[in-house]
Amino acid sequence: MMVSKALPVVTTELIVGVKVHLDSHSRRGSFSLNADETLRRNEMLLAGHAATGLASIGKVALSAPGENLLALRHLNVPALTRVGWQGFKVVREHQLRRAERAVPSWEELARRTAPPWELDELATLRLPSS
Repeated sequence: MMVSKALPVVTTELIVGVKVHLDSHSRRGSFSLNADETLRRNEMLLAGHAATGLASIGKVALSAPGENLLALRHLNVPALTRVGWQGFKVVREHQLRRAERAVPSWEELARRTAPPWELDELATLRLPSS
């Protein structure tokens, strides 16, 4: 039974992985993925697994009135766990990229443009006493 539940997950991983690696090879001549292509692969996997997971949730919702708790057997748990993990990875990568592009605060700008005699490093130096 778990093999039949995991088959859509494996198939989605295989199709998306092959597509992204072939695109990478056609663009750059290498099958290895750079950061942008990895993010694209993760986003495509998230979309594919979400569609599979939503289909299984819809099947549970449609068959629940007649089967009650037996309808939960239609739930594709591997696809839903993969959606959660891929969602976590995509959100984390988008947060890291947004933090890299962030505009510096006024304090950061003031610290970058401060005159040398106001820098913290020079404040720790002591002048020799005469």
